[in-house]
Amino acid sequence: MIALGSPIPSLELRTDESTPLSLRDLKGRSLALFLLGEGFTPTAERLLDVLSQNAGQFLSRDYSPVAIIAEDVEALSAFRHKQDVPFILLSDAGCRLQRTITGDENSSVGACLIDERSTVVEILPLLPPTELVRMIIERISRVRAAQTAATEEKSGS
Repeated sequence: MIALGSPIPSLELRTDESTPLSLRDLKGRSLALFLLGEGFTPTAERLLDVLSQNAGQFLSRDYSPVAIIAEDVEALSAFRHKQDVPFILLSDAGCRLQRTITGDENSSVGACLIDERSTVVEILPLLPPTELVRMIIERISRVRAAQTAATEEKSGS
């Protein structure tokens, strides 16, 4: 399992538009990474719906939500067009990235916060969708507050 402070793995995945993308390609952006596991289950679809409803809260805190799901590119593309998903969907059909992050595909990890340097700063457990999104938004606020305090402390020294 990945540890806090570790760099995010650099495995190449595919977006819903079939574009190759590694999470390290997003270095410089803070990410809220959601691990949806084995496809479009009712829970995964509910999480994607809750994320869509709350996308503005992530973006207002300078975090980009990213959903990683074990579906093929065509299924992701169809889902994006049907649901008008406002964030990145990545295909991890073989669960390679999920296994690298969690240690296995049946893990209790639900989400990770990744900072601008592509480092894991928070790992959150698998929770019901509404609770997971609420908790990660709360954690993002704490991370941002700590970063602001550290910046102010450096400028005051």
